[in-house]
Amino acid sequence: MRRLFGTDGIRGIANKTLTADLAYKVGLATAKLLMTNHFRDTVNSPFGDTKPVVLIGTDTRPSKDMIVSAISSGLTAGGINVLHVGILPTPAIAYLTKLYSFAAIGIMITASHNPKEYNGYKVYWEDGAQIGPEQADVISKKRE
Repeated sequence: MRRLFGTDGIRGIANKTLTADLAYKVGLATAKLLMTNHFRDTVNSPFGDTKPVVLIGTDTRPSKDMIVSAISSGLTAGGINVLHVGILPTPAIAYLTKLYSFAAIGIMITASHNPKEYNGYKVYWEDGAQIGPEQADVISKKRE
């Protein structure tokens, strides 16, 4: 199995190595991980139910809409509520995930300093820290 997550999330050329199919599978695998683990209190969920909530933010890259749609589809197919928080700087998604008690994780769609044809995603836990290698490996295995 090719390692999916690098040192700072998943990166690739949008619609070539980072496809909608891959984003959907990562979303579904992330949902499976969340549904099998304890997640935060959902009492204050804006959705009014007890499903985990994932926050998704983006930068301004042209491919953001394709990736957000695909990863959101995978997450919702796996039973997760998704709240799109719009365009914001990467540290903001970590902050919002920590701030909102209903957020199970946050996902930032960005490729930081890479050329515009690239994109990627970073996943943040409820405490605002990026997921570790163990969780990244679980998501990688569940997507197959």
